[in-house]
Amino acid sequence: MNSATRCSRSVITIVLCVAFSVPCGGGEPHEQKALSLCQLVENWKSYNRQTVRLRAIYAVGPVTDWVYDPACGDAYSGVRFRDDVKGRYTKLDRVVFEDKVHRRAWVTIEGVFHGPEPYSDDEIARTPPQLRDMFRKGHRRYGHMDMFDSMIEVSNLAKVSRVADSVPVTKIDPGRRIFPNLP
Repeated sequence: MNSATRCSRSVITIVLCVAFSVPCGGGEPHEQKALSLCQLVENWKSYNRQTVRLRAIYAVGPVTDWVYDPACGDAYSGVRFRDDVKGRYTKLDRVVFEDKVHRRAWVTIEGVFHGPEPYSDDEIARTPPQLRDMFRKGHRRYGHMDMFDSMIEVSNLAKVSRVADSVPVTKIDPGRRIFPNLP
């Protein structure tokens, strides 16, 4: 094959790769775009029990940990790390430990999202009779003492970085009632 033919094939390959956004030889595979916590919580029915990629601030408290995003107001979600979590777990520990005041880090995590879905009839039937109406009116909750309406079960820590001191801190209201509609 002469050099003109080789050059033509190379040019055609490059044009096709660029036109169809296909990784060509040695490039990084296309990475799934991370959702914001706002998108995830607002559209929880679309993402419920689905594997998602989320970018948020991971925070550690005295009894539980959670993710939040200052752009989302007081939306937050519980976090549970799977036993076989992959990725930058050691780096997360280091970044959170170094932030001695707020104990937080920006993370991009992947895992299964669980939203505030209703309890199944089978689950309600297994609860004590005096609690059944409360469970019928309520929804599934997650985390320590059912603090969160949603949770992400983390299987991969894709990215971890330090949070700038200027980023607002979101703390969970300790006086928050778990079942606000009850007397």
